[in-house]
Amino acid sequence: MMPQDAAHRVGNALGQALKAAGKSHRELAAILHVHPSRISHWVHGRNMMPAEYISPTEKFLRTNLSTVLAAPPPEYELFIAAPFGGLADEDVPKHQAETEKVVKAVREIVDGVYWPSEAAKTAEHRRFILSDIRTEDNLRILNECPALLYVQFTELIGPSSAYIELGYALGKGKNVVIMVKQGLRVPYMLRNFGTVAANLNFLAHPRPYTDIASAEDAAERIAANGRKLFGLV
Repeated sequence: MMPQDAAHRVGNALGQALKAAGKSHRELAAILHVHPSRISHWVHGRNMMPAEYISPTEKFLRTNLSTVLAAPPPEYELFIAAPFGGLADEDVPKHQAETEKVVKAVREIVDGVYWPSEAAKTAEHRRFILSDIRTEDNLRILNECPALLYVQFTELIGPSSAYIELGYALGKGKNVVIMVKQGLRVPYMLRNFGTVAANLNFLAHPRPYTDIASAEDAAERIAANGRKLFGLV
């Protein structure tokens, strides 16, 4: 598995620190006297944050970015694709809480789980999360993950990057597990997925479960099947 380079590791840490402090790119840019686009480039790992900006950033955000470079880069076995941007504001807290129950069950059996919107708890956090999480960055991490779990417990009212991540994983032939609460409307790509998947040789381990009763039900299935559910040895 390819490790993240230093720019991405620092960028990820900077993005998390901004979200934790409730600060925007523009606010940090004003402190550092740089254009906000430079903050975006650092957060997304396009450029390495210059050393002279690290200390004032740490002071402003009350964090420690220096330790990131000394720490080993994270490695992930499983990518969690869960709708977030396409949810109604009032559905965000509940869906995040239900997804968290599933992620907790997954972490009991899987080493290294990446859930892009994990830090968000409410709709108010959405603008910070969506400004820092870009599909291209998620796909870069997903490309190194052998498996993906798609979960959905609420109706969507708009487009979701989770569909892009799911489609990417399917196209790459990764081990894919789909868990959707029973009765929800799903896009064409998920309709009759089991029948379609049986005839697609490039799908390594497609396992569709569109009859999930609840997050607890999903967690129980994960616990009962263990790592083999995700095609992990």
